[in-house]
Amino acid sequence: AVYDGAGQTLATNALVAAFTEAMGRPVDISYTADAEPNESTVWLAAAPSFTNAGVYKVWYKVANPNYEDFTHAAQVTIAPRPATVTSRNRTKVYDGTPLKLTASDIIAENLVTGESFAYGDFAERTAVGETSATFTVAAGSNTRLENYEITSEYGILTVTKATVGPGG
Repeated sequence: AVYDGAGQTLATNALVAAFTEAMGRPVDISYTADAEPNESTVWLAAAPSFTNAGVYKVWYKVANPNYEDFTHAAQVTIAPRPATVTSRNRTKVYDGTPLKLTASDIIAENLVTGESFAYGDFAERTAVGETSATFTVAAGSNTRLENYEITSEYGILTVTKATVGPGG
C-alpha cells in the first residue's frame, strides 16, 4: 500500500479461504506483531493495523483441531506517498528591496487530507537577475515527513531593471 493516513493490515480473506479448503473445515487465524512468537505470545483475533510508512512484520497462526498449528510471518509494507512541492515564479522591477519567496508562493500536491508541510529558508533576490526560488520543507501539524517521498520543483525569482526618467 501507499501511505494514505489510514490503517493498513494483512489481506486475510484469501488466506482463510485457502486454509479452510485445504483442511476441509473452518480454521481459526490469530495474529501478533511481536517479535518471533513464543509460549508467552498474546495472539489477537484481528490482524494488527499500521498507519505510517514502513515495513512491519506480522505473524499469523492457523489453528484447526485436526492439524498442528501453522505459524508463519508475513509483512505489511506501506510505501511513502509521493508529494510534489512547487514554488511559483515571481518577478519584480528593481527598487533596492529584496524579492522574497513566501509560503503563499508554494503549492504542495498529493498530501493526505488534514496534513500539511511547513516551509522555510526562502530564497530572495535584490539585484537584477534570476535566482532559483528555493525553500526547505518541514513537517506541518499532524504530519510526518517519513510518510512522504517529496519532490521539490523550484520556480525562478526575477528582478528586472528599473527605468530611470529625467532628473532621476
